[in-house]
Amino acid sequence: VEATLASGQDVVLEIDWQGAAQICQQVPSAVSIFILPPGKEILRQRLLGRNQDKLGVIQQRLAEVKIEISHYEQYDYLVAPAPTTKRNQPAKSKLAGSL
Repeated sequence: VEATLASGQDVVLEIDWQGAAQICQQVPSAVSIFILPPGKEILRQRLLGRNQDKLGVIQQRLAEVKIEISHYEQYDYLVAPAPTTKRNQPAKSKLAGSL
């Protein structure tokens, strides 16, 4: 990671709130983005549909969702699920601002 940053390239890390806090403490120029899940039931369906984790792991992740979400204010940016239209199609949205 350090070598990539030293070469002038950006690095994207997919980490939990604790890891994000450590990175932001160690790298003050880091930009943190919290991506809210679309809802607990949709998240459950996605996790089950991936067929990557055992049921116990999925249940544990779902049990921790509220704890994870409670830390969103510690991030620089918050990305929320796109609202839906009357036909239940995702509305167009984009993250505004410079990262």
